[in-house]
Amino acid sequence: MDPRYQEFCLSDHDFYDQLSSGISESDHLSVHSSPLPSGWERRRRGVWITYLPSTTTLPAQGWKVHVSAAVANADSVASRVWDYCTTHRIAFKLVPDLREYMLKNSKYADRAGSGKLATLYPVGDAELLRVLDGLGAMLDGEQGPYILSDLRWKDGPLYVRYGSFLERKYVDANGVVQSGIETPSGSLEPDTRGPVFRLPDWVSPPPFLQPELERRAELKVDEFPYEIVRAVHFSNGGGVYEGKHRTSGRRLIIKEARPYAGLDAGGRDAVARLRNERDVLERLRGLACVPELVDYCRFGENEFLVEEFVDAIPLNQFYAQRNPICGAVQARGRFAEYGRWAQRVWDAVSTALRAVHERGIVFGDLHPFNVMVVEEGADIRAVLVDFEVSWPVDTPRRHSLEHPGFGAPADRQGFEADAYALAALQLALYVPLTTLIRLDRRKAEHLADLIADTFSIDRRLFDNAVATLGEAGGNGEEAGGNGEKAANSRRSRLPSPRIEADPSQWAELRDSLASAVHASASPGRTDRLFPGDIAQFTAGGGLSLAHGAAGVLWALRASGASRYEEGEEWLIRRTQDRTEPIPPGFYNGLHGMAYVLWELGRQEEAVRLLARASGAGTEGAGTEGLGSSLFSGLSGIGLNCLAFAERTGEPTYREQAEHLADLVGSRVVAAGELPEVSGGSTRARAGLMHGSSGAAVFLTAMFEASGRETYRAAARIALEQDLRRCVTDAAGVLHVNEGWRTVPYLSTGSVGVGFALRRYLRSTPDPALQDMLRGAERAASSDFYVFSGLFDGRCGPLLFHATRHGDQLPLEDDSVVRQMLGLNWHTLRWRDAVAFPGDQLLRLSMDLASGGAGVLLALAAAHGVRHAGKPACLPFL
Repeated sequence: MDPRYQEFCLSDHDFYDQLSSGISESDHLSVHSSPLPSGWERRRRGVWITYLPSTTTLPAQGWKVHVSAAVANADSVASRVWDYCTTHRIAFKLVPDLREYMLKNSKYADRAGSGKLATLYPVGDAELLRVLDGLGAMLDGEQGPYILSDLRWKDGPLYVRYGSFLERKYVDANGVVQSGIETPSGSLEPDTRGPVFRLPDWVSPPPFLQPELERRAELKVDEFPYEIVRAVHFSNGGGVYEGKHRTSGRRLIIKEARPYAGLDAGGRDAVARLRNERDVLERLRGLACVPELVDYCRFGENEFLVEEFVDAIPLNQFYAQRNPICGAVQARGRFAEYGRWAQRVWDAVSTALRAVHERGIVFGDLHPFNVMVVEEGADIRAVLVDFEVSWPVDTPRRHSLEHPGFGAPADRQGFEADAYALAALQLALYVPLTTLIRLDRRKAEHLADLIADTFSIDRRLFDNAVATLGEAGGNGEEAGGNGEKAANSRRSRLPSPRIEADPSQWAELRDSLASAVHASASPGRTDRLFPGDIAQFTAGGGLSLAHGAAGVLWALRASGASRYEEGEEWLIRRTQDRTEPIPPGFYNGLHGMAYVLWELGRQEEAVRLLARASGAGTEGAGTEGLGSSLFSGLSGIGLNCLAFAERTGEPTYREQAEHLADLVGSRVVAAGELPEVSGGSTRARAGLMHGSSGAAVFLTAMFEASGRETYRAAARIALEQDLRRCVTDAAGVLHVNEGWRTVPYLSTGSVGVGFALRRYLRSTPDPALQDMLRGAERAASSDFYVFSGLFDGRCGPLLFHATRHGDQLPLEDDSVVRQMLGLNWHTLRWRDAVAFPGDQLLRLSMDLASGGAGVLLALAAAHGVRHAGKPACLPFL
């Protein structure tokens, strides 16, 4: 689960939305309502509000000061930061409100950003020392989370780090766009923002910081009473480690809690929850289904719980290893066998949960990551772990941390909360889609039907689970009342949706999907027209091809659905507004919008927008600050320039495309053999949207347009770079290797590499690459994908299969039919229309990359719809 999505679930039940729409006046930091002193300007930049004295010119980089605070004292500390900075004319920025600050300090927030209430930008070492002494004295004694990325100043809430003051983008040797700082030689290197303090080798700290560096080194890990063997998991609240006793050698699990950090929904920090877990484990001592509490201690400022090491496999890993639905090549007989094993596991979890309940404890956090499975011959035993949010049954339920696929509605009290999670687990053992039930309680019944059919299980086995999950909650998440009567009424009013491989159904299905898209539109908003992924809340995201209005409007047209002319006018108005900078890229910015406007018949507006994208350093970011990707970089821009050259006959566009192809080609050749693992902060990603495959598509297109062999040779090298980051399993399935997982998807996986291979092989036969293409085709043949979307879900493989047939009807291909029917796992009903969840499954999405528009395009391709004389597909493929 990507923790970034949680904060976008706080404002709206159906769609991801910005937090600001749910903020009350009482949440705002009071200083933001203060009159601005003369000679100061205030700007909102992302999640910060910046204050700049008009007479100050900031250097590009230097020592910045961060101020930490607990939530309880944040407003008071922010007021004193304001007073100090405005008095001494120090540029600074503050978080906008307490809700945002709580999110920065929540359990799964970025550890490098935790505790940062304010940032100050002193100019020079002398001013830095004045700030540390002066503001440090004002804030002496104030508490807050330790800022992991920084060096602490004395024992107060001030921290320092050397880094950029002004954002400077550049492309590193691996093709990754980085935020940089300048070395003494004049080159740029990454401005690393990690959860550990790091000083660039070429920076000498001022003498007054030397004592703090020495003090930081005084706390030695070997003084801790237990030896740390490895880190199991990190969160903003602290780490979980495998350890051992220094004398006996006993294997242990050690849980760390950072004060004032790792906040949950109730505002409790990691220390409060760890102390709660200690108390619960004491109450459960002696149960074989619960780890034994060994010790509780403090080291430095953090607290540690030491418990028995359970030598077993987490249930989520067992699921991935054993469930046959996860593989790309299936043996149907394994489904029934797996179903029998899953039922035995569920029985074992039920037994463990009953034992905990007999001690009067509500577990409160049951999900596959918190269940360890011990197989002893034919017997299966479950051990429950992580009791930090558990509570005695005779006390009110605490709404704290919970897994969205297993957390019970707010009206479930006591053991009812665990009963809900246990019911969800019974379904999730087969498919991890119980998060969808929050969006539509009827989905529980639909999932049970599909599971029974797929795994050859008696459907009645799930009746109790469906009844428990399908009851309406009292938390306002479902319309239409609560209780069994309302649940039954909704089920009878709207049966489970079903997608069939029936060409006669296409018009109805297309219109239903389009109806949901139209109904979701908010033309009165300026940030977005259609709800989609959280990426639409980045610069230009709500307008873009991938996540914004351009992509939805284009998909409606490409699929043959009804146009939305009011939305087209909205897009034109918003693209003419220059108050917000928009990236130039194809899927994330101006080039993609220009492409769509042309196809919508708005050629004049498209050409104007393209001129805006191509001129003046592409909105302040020259090509040196852009990567080579199809999504946001030079390959997507170059393909669009080539398309406009063909559309308009204007030679300037062709010249731009050739210039960009030369640049991309030189980068590809210079990069040579990239690392064998995709992604990470210092490694380039593989795949169609962000990797070398996108460059291969562009260079192949330029070869086809020009006949220049250098382009074809560079395209071949680009393909080899991505194939180097792929692995092929024993069944011949090609996946992109990300180190901790392998990926099949269109955006960053092997299906996207397959699209690039197919494009290259059209003009250049190559037996070795043809073998790789077959591996990608196998990756597109899995029975299950967690998400349904086009870029990172099932619709990417569906589009891949559906667009390989030429004049053959795609529905005659079993691979197309299987992927199309597989979309039924994700179908939901919204306003009497078919809709689909976005990435992470927490909310619905209508965008092209993750939501309904992308599903519409893939289904159009599956039904043989043609757009611009070709099978419906993404541009340039």
